[in-house]
Amino acid sequence: MADRTRPTSKPVPPVRFSIDQMLMPGPPREHWFWGVLQPIIKAPPMVQHAEWAKTYGPTYRYSVLFNFQRFYTEDTTALSYILQHSEIFQKPSQTRRGLSDMLGNGLLTAEGPDHKRQRKLLNSSFSPGAVRGMVPIFFDKGYELRDKLLSMIEDDSAGNASPTPPKPEDRVEGGRKIDVMKFLGQATLDVIGLAGFNYDFHALSQPKNELAEAYREMFSAGMNITFMAIVQALVPGARYIVRRLPPSSRSYSLTIPADKARESHKQS
Repeated sequence: MADRTRPTSKPVPPVRFSIDQMLMPGPPREHWFWGVLQPIIKAPPMVQHAEWAKTYGPTYRYSVLFNFQRFYTEDTTALSYILQHSEIFQKPSQTRRGLSDMLGNGLLTAEGPDHKRQRKLLNSSFSPGAVRGMVPIFFDKGYELRDKLLSMIEDDSAGNASPTPPKPEDRVEGGRKIDVMKFLGQATLDVIGLAGFNYDFHALSQPKNELAEAYREMFSAGMNITFMAIVQALVPGARYIVRRLPPSSRSYSLTIPADKARESHKQS
């Protein structure tokens, strides 16, 4: 089990921007305080970033609070280099705290020597032999996902296929609009549970599964950028104060869904 304490790695030193980086293309600042965070918050996750990539190319910069600069790239060569040199390109402390809230202080939050040591310990779990042992789980859940999608195409009287109706131009006789990402996520959660912990979440077979719903809510909250999320990231101690907020305000916090997921897991 992952340790729930704060990450033990040393704080990440600040990155200094060179002249070349400051001259990179990017959207102009819209507000002296917010930078360009407001359109990011209003848009669905990563939609605004994709729009900027169309305008400024696969690599650009943009401003956030107090005109702090953020670097964004979709360039596969750059991403490969960054991921292979994690000792140089370390996660910001806010990102590490968010991951720690969701997943505990483990491989995804460790940096430097801690990360190398944990990765070395896990290598045996992803050896060719170990992966071959997981293949039956992948096939079983793949077949279960196929059967579920086919059953919804034939009959969706419960209305679980998609939260919204298809557009007129997308309608096909005998077809049905399905929120595929939702059910792929459920299948993925089941695979992770069985392959990693020998525990079946039953996310695919039980639509009202409380534990699976708690994890879905937790990861959905992690993708949403809200005012409360920004306060939690920047103000020391704010994420602990959020636990005392009224229920109507808790949807803005990642801490509450993470607590709910952990409590559901204990009860199961």
